[in-house]
Amino acid sequence: RVRAGHPHQCAPRGAPARGMIDHFCVLLKSGIVLFAKTFAPLVDAPVDALIRDVLLEERMGETSYTSGAYTLRWTTAPDLGVLLIVAYQKILQLAYVDEMLEMARAEFSALLTAVPVGRRCTLYPCAQFEPAFLSLLMRAEKSAQLARVNKAQRSFKETKKFAQSKAGSARLVKGGAGADDDDGGGKRAAGGAADDDGGDGGDGGGAAADEEGA
Repeated sequence: RVRAGHPHQCAPRGAPARGMIDHFCVLLKSGIVLFAKTFAPLVDAPVDALIRDVLLEERMGETSYTSGAYTLRWTTAPDLGVLLIVAYQKILQLAYVDEMLEMARAEFSALLTAVPVGRRCTLYPCAQFEPAFLSLLMRAEKSAQLARVNKAQRSFKETKKFAQSKAGSARLVKGGAGADDDDGGGKRAAGGAADDDGGDGGDGGGAAADEEGA
């Protein structure tokens, strides 16, 4: 039994905004729901599809499943016989989901261990877990956002440094070419002067020969 509520129902101030995960739940392997938090009503029961197509088929080693418009990811606490499942829009790439599942598993396992085995199947709705879950969800989201910001900043700096380095190299190449041009021009000018001297020398030699002939 899973309750579907308003996207922000029961969420304290600062709770994650809509547009991230749609649903999270904790189940016993028998299928009994211990905890569920819905941020947007699910369409076509993707969790039921996951249980039917993957979990009951015992497709071991899988941790991701697509059903309709959703991606579902999950983890287990084998010693407690518990499954933790998250569903979100498959068009999204939520890098923090695995981290959030691991934090939720640790938190819920600590809670469940303190409950007598005979009472665990009646734990729903497990309201005491909701504040802890919302807190760890926000931490995971903020961690992912910070990682994205740092990556974007590094990318910008690297691009800027590359551009500066390229511009600097271009200036050096241009400056070197200008110096070569100047040197070449000077050499050409000197060569021209030598040619002029040679021409003058030729004229002088011609004048001397004329005088001797006379």
